[in-house]
Amino acid sequence: MAQPRLAPLCSSVRTDWITPHGIYAELDKEFHFTLDPCRLGDDGGLFGRRDGLLLSWAGHRVFCNPPYGPAIHGWLRRAAEADVAVYLLPARTDTRWFHEDLLRRAS
Repeated sequence: MAQPRLAPLCSSVRTDWITPHGIYAELDKEFHFTLDPCRLGDDGGLFGRRDGLLLSWAGHRVFCNPPYGPAIHGWLRRAAEADVAVYLLPARTDTRWFHEDLLRRAS
């Protein structure tokens, strides 16, 4: 069980997190993104988010800060379609998605 002060970092109360502008801006300088399928505040979708899993990622340079819940596998597996895919993810190296979806495919 997580220490009380660390509990918010390990909770599942929320699955979506806004990307800090400075982090996105620095990554965009290097990778020149053309698609952010998880951008919060878009019209439509759950909680005002478009469903980026329904979009084509082919030919795009993707920045993805996916929901951190059980559906994260679907987001990570879409990287193969993109020309470049950069993810902002929690450091959870003890999870199945980390071993199955990241370690096997990351470069």
